[in-house]
Formats: sequence, structure tokens, C-alpha cells
Amino acid sequence: MAELKLPVAEEFHSLLVKVTRQPFEEWFKLDLPGGHTEELDPEETREFFRVRGADMDMVEKALDHCWNLYHVNIEIMKPKSVVLTDPRTEPNI
Repeated sequence: MAELKLPVAEEFHSLLVKVTRQPFEEWFKLDLPGGHTEELDPEETREFFRVRGADMDMVEKALDHCWNLYHVNIEIMKPKSVVLTDPRTEPNI
């Protein structure tokens, strides 16, 4: 199993994700630290935050805000490392 480690602010132990949505699009764009981006549908976006240990009540409110107003920043305090079960999905960074 490969372990994906996103850059984390060491002094605060947090992960800041900028979430945007363009009008009339059915997915979210996640801007991650280090310049990486992901385009995920709403269910995949919820799963992204759930596996990293985010407070899902707050994530739901933030995603609703983003869906209506197109931009939100979500900070995960003390994010969990994600274990990938498929080595083909490991990023080449």
C-alpha cells in the first residue's frame, strides 16, 4: 500500500483546501497545497474530506456555501494520511 502525503503546515498541523465551482458545472475544483488540483463530483468531494478526518457537519455547510456562492476555503486541523489501496493511483510527484 502506498501512502499519499499532502503538504501540511508543520507549525499548525492543518491542511488548507480552496474549493471552487463554476456556474452551471456539476463538480467542485479543489486546489491543494503544492499546486495540485482535483475536480470531483459532490460525493467524491465529501469522501475526500471524510477520509482526511474533517468535521463533516462543517464540510457540508461549506460545500453548500460553495455550491451557491462558488468559492470557499476549508481547513482540516490535524489531517489524517490517506492510504491508497491501488498503487496505480499513486501520484508521480
